[in-house]
Amino acid sequence: MVLFVVYSFLGGEFGFLNLMRLERHNSSLQHQKRELTAEIVDLEYRLRRLESDSLYVQKIARSRYGLAAEDELLIRIPENLEY
Repeated sequence: MVLFVVYSFLGGEFGFLNLMRLERHNSSLQHQKRELTAEIVDLEYRLRRLESDSLYVQKIARSRYGLAAEDELLIRIPENLEY
């Protein structure tokens, strides 16, 4: 009988150990939710800038894709250039 009470308290679906594991998992999921929410806010901000800020679009086109305006000369210097 004592073993059953100990098992019921510590083990099993509603036991203390399982509830503690579920609490840790819940905490981890809450942390992940906060991170994803912050990422969504950042992406929405960047989307609004892409839709309305032509200078931001130009900056991304220049830095990410190496594009230049019609009146500009683009000079590329190799990264592994030895002196």
